[in-house]
Amino acid sequence: MDANGDGKISREEFPGPKEMFDQFDKDKNNFLSADEREAMRRNRQRGGSGGGFRRPGQNQTGGNLAEELFRSVDADKDKALSAKEWQAYFGKILTEADADKNGNLSAKEWQAWRQRRQSRSSGRPDRGLKVGTMAPKVSAEFMTQKGSMDFSKINHLSVVIFGSYT
Repeated sequence: MDANGDGKISREEFPGPKEMFDQFDKDKNNFLSADEREAMRRNRQRGGSGGGFRRPGQNQTGGNLAEELFRSVDADKDKALSAKEWQAYFGKILTEADADKNGNLSAKEWQAWRQRRQSRSSGRPDRGLKVGTMAPKVSAEFMTQKGSMDFSKINHLSVVIFGSYT
């Protein structure tokens, strides 16, 4: 990516979308430094935005997790969090995740709980569709060109390669 070898990536050298460049150009100098590129890599490793495709209309920063958490904890939807709501929400997580029931969560228990929750929320605990099942309607926008691909319209055996510019 660093076409001119100056140790930083300019907006012109960056092959991804403008929004992704802007998200990681923290000092807004129109270059991605080594530290900013490393932040992009870490974000990708955590499952953040910045892959080869994104869902149409998907928030470029992956959504506001703080707002999502607030809405989840605010049980009575009064746009305020009480100590009771906070304790109830996280108490439920502790109860569900504490496999050995010792009142504490180990990193292993926490990770196992998160993986169980993620597989439940995806609706695909087996991580794949059964043979013969219709594919879900999924489309993704290209990073390097205009347009999108509607995966549900592919009617022959295909291999789609997802890449990263980070």
